[in-house]
Amino acid sequence: MFILGDINLLLDYTLLMKILNLQNIRIDCGTQSRVTIDQETVSDYAEAIKNGSSFPAVLVYFDGVDYILADGFHRYHAHNKAGRASIEAEVVNGTIRDAQLKATSVNAIHGLRRTNADKRKAVLTLLDDFEWSEWSNSEIARHCSVSAPFVAGLRDGEKETVKYTTPTGKEKTKVKAPGRPVEEKEEEVIPYFRMYSFAVIIGIFAYLKSFLLRVIMI
Repeated sequence: MFILGDINLLLDYTLLMKILNLQNIRIDCGTQSRVTIDQETVSDYAEAIKNGSSFPAVLVYFDGVDYILADGFHRYHAHNKAGRASIEAEVVNGTIRDAQLKATSVNAIHGLRRTNADKRKAVLTLLDDFEWSEWSNSEIARHCSVSAPFVAGLRDGEKETVKYTTPTGKEKTKVKAPGRPVEEKEEEVIPYFRMYSFAVIIGIFAYLKSFLLRVIMI
């Protein structure tokens, strides 16, 4: 079944191979699909590049002005770390949004294995978007290469889980029960008549004290 996300996949069949200067490739357009760059992987790639190894071309989108990196951030940083000035790139004509959408679907079957945090970031990128959030859970799951229940859980809001050990020694996970809200105590409001009564009583005691002092002095 054809879905909206497949439109961008069709564009990939019109690739143009180019050697691009690293400084001409933008990496600040919200197309980094991972939570963080793995510096150890970058170092390993850089060392391999220095030793003559070649890597697949990175994927770049060209909007008529800028070259926007959509896939291959570790390779990009590795070439930079290895002292290379340029990198081989597959160039696709498209907008920043095209590149952002493509970025949420990469690294599923190649490259450094995605963490669960990486998968969440990809899915949340779509769920937080005014247009892509209208896709069904199945469409988003297919595009990001995750399960539909995974998407549904993020759409509905993640539930906090806790680990516990059973009497038999097995570790299990369960959904954490929501804590009771702290009840704020209302400030006690003293009725006017009570305040008036207190004032009268204090006045009577003051009068009696004054009267007794006069009697003693006599």
